[in-house]
Amino acid sequence: MRRALFVLILPLFSFGIQAQELSKAQHEVWGGEEASCARLTANDLDGFMKLWRDDFVGWPSNAPAPVDKAAIRGLYAARGRVTDCKVTRKSVSLFGSVGITQLELRQSFGREDGHSDTTSLKATHTWVKTGDTWQIAGGMSATLEAK
Repeated sequence: MRRALFVLILPLFSFGIQAQELSKAQHEVWGGEEASCARLTANDLDGFMKLWRDDFVGWPSNAPAPVDKAAIRGLYAARGRVTDCKVTRKSVSLFGSVGITQLELRQSFGREDGHSDTTSLKATHTWVKTGDTWQIAGGMSATLEAK
């Protein structure tokens, strides 16, 4: 009986997260995710990195261990220019001055040979608000399997 109830309730819970109405503060946090894509496709790596705290620690899907902010910059610099970036919101949660986003991220990188390389990830970012500014303090990503 409990299992049947769980199976019936789980889809409702999942739908509720995806159809989430955002508060003003949640919009601010999510706006940071959208800004990250916009800055990358504008080839503004410096602006993109301003969204990351200096004490950031996170674990990208393509790294063998957690990395710092300088390593994130190095990973993007090494991949080449981002030619396309799409971020899809799955969830935005707030805990005072801490915001947590869950998202899907698809990025295409232009290579010197004229071809492109595309990655699809699922990710979580932890945002911290200092004064009026939200910045990414931590995160983790994994390859998103094709559907």
